[in-house]
Amino acid sequence: MIEALLQSTIERIYGVRGRLCAEHVLARPDQQLALERRIQELDSARRELEELLAGLDALLACCLDRVEHVCELLTKEVRLRAAHAESADEAARLQYEGQIAALRSERDGVAGEQFARVIRALDFARQRSEFKRRLDTRRLASVLIQGDREHGLYWLSHRLRDLMRPGKPLILRHSFGAAAVDQTLDGLLHGLKRQLRPKAKDGDLARCVIDEICRLWPQQNVLLVLDHVDQLGDAGLTALLDGLWSPLVDAVEARARPPGKTCIAAFLLLHGSAPGGPPALARHDDSPRRPLRMELPCFDGRVLEEWIHAHIAGGVPPDLNDPELLCTIVEDCGGVPCDVVDELCQRWPYDWYSQSGLQKEWFQP
Repeated sequence: MIEALLQSTIERIYGVRGRLCAEHVLARPDQQLALERRIQELDSARRELEELLAGLDALLACCLDRVEHVCELLTKEVRLRAAHAESADEAARLQYEGQIAALRSERDGVAGEQFARVIRALDFARQRSEFKRRLDTRRLASVLIQGDREHGLYWLSHRLRDLMRPGKPLILRHSFGAAAVDQTLDGLLHGLKRQLRPKAKDGDLARCVIDEICRLWPQQNVLLVLDHVDQLGDAGLTALLDGLWSPLVDAVEARARPPGKTCIAAFLLLHGSAPGGPPALARHDDSPRRPLRMELPCFDGRVLEEWIHAHIAGGVPPDLNDPELLCTIVEDCGGVPCDVVDELCQRWPYDWYSQSGLQKEWFQP
């Protein structure tokens, strides 16, 4: 029905355009300019509808969960476009344009929400699986993510955070890349205490922070996001693990597990790369006292192709199902995932800077 309505509206626009062209031939010079503007408006509207018709299957495929709503919006929009094309009243056309813009914005939002949800699954399946296994097994996990923002350091931390259900976690943040006073375990503990505002104000600082986190644990997920741990050096990282995380693990494991599925997790974000990783993490074991180390994976055309077929085959512009084009996208972007996401958004088309928050998830922890 939508396809037939689009086609008939395009034909009606052609008919109106033909009549205006005939009027233009006989019109006075002062009338010709106004007619030329109307003809240009009709040409622009026709091109938009033709593009919509050409991409209709992809649009509906990306909105399978809300396809009836999208069809309803499309029907209203196309009928308004037909009325706009045939109206000779300038005020009425302006009113139609406002209504069309509102419907198109709502339609794009529905498609965009779906695209944003899908693109957040891009790559990192193995890392998500490893983190989820630790959460399910112990309800307690720490992860050291090593890499840089452009290749997905913060993006991966957001994807792992999504696994902490139910509800949004209480996020306690600290950056060791700030003032020198913050680049110590003591600076971290003071910062966490300011955020937690525990009832007990006195006593050992680490114990005060740990007790408050344990008190909150039965009520909600708690996540520590510790950025720029590369500024600590190996001795500082060891002090962090021995002075805060290991005692927190001991305190959690000494308590009876509360009902529900609430978890405690810590993300240690290390900028840059070092062969073999920090010496403090050289010992590999499955103890919750040792962070699970994740280096950002190599991103290539195969990964992108698997993602397309697993998540949105048929729900993107048809050329994105071409493996050669997928490899070209990666090569043109230098293999940097944030540029890959930007390229995919442009082909959708979808503005990842202003509409989705995707850009923020790449560059903010």
